[in-house]
Amino acid sequence: MKRPVLVVLLLVALAGCFPYHARVVMPLRTQVVDAGTGLPISGAKVLRVMCDIHDFTCSNATVDRGETDQQGRIDLPGKRKWQLVIPLPGGLPTPNHQIAIWKPGYVAFVFSQYGDVDLLSRRGCERQDLLAALHEIPAERRVYTPKDQPEQLLLDGRIALEREAAEH
Repeated sequence: MKRPVLVVLLLVALAGCFPYHARVVMPLRTQVVDAGTGLPISGAKVLRVMCDIHDFTCSNATVDRGETDQQGRIDLPGKRKWQLVIPLPGGLPTPNHQIAIWKPGYVAFVFSQYGDVDLLSRRGCERQDLLAALHEIPAERRVYTPKDQPEQLLLDGRIALEREAAEH
């Protein structure tokens, strides 16, 4: 008699949920170029932070680092995992993405899902490795959000870094 009750309770608990092979880490395949000359930038640092859906303090975040090759290319793979989701108005939930690309002499390119690179420290993130990685991003930065239409930022599959203003 216990087994049917457990099955019913499980079905009620899962009502509205469905299994979804969610993308938890977006792939990053792009070329980094100089905004003025269009030439590739080799040796640019790349930091990608991906927090799981509903992991608002990023306690289980994936942190990837890379560097552009001689042609300015970076290729970081994506990752998917099965999970139960409840669809909400506006679509399926997406992971929290933060991507930063920089090289000395250039303004850092930062894409943040929620528009604020320092948001994690205010949300109570306790992962010192993650906070330290985010503090590596130079202060001279331009932050982009989904409102900026990321597909427009990746013109021809490239991210253009602008040179820092020369100090007088």
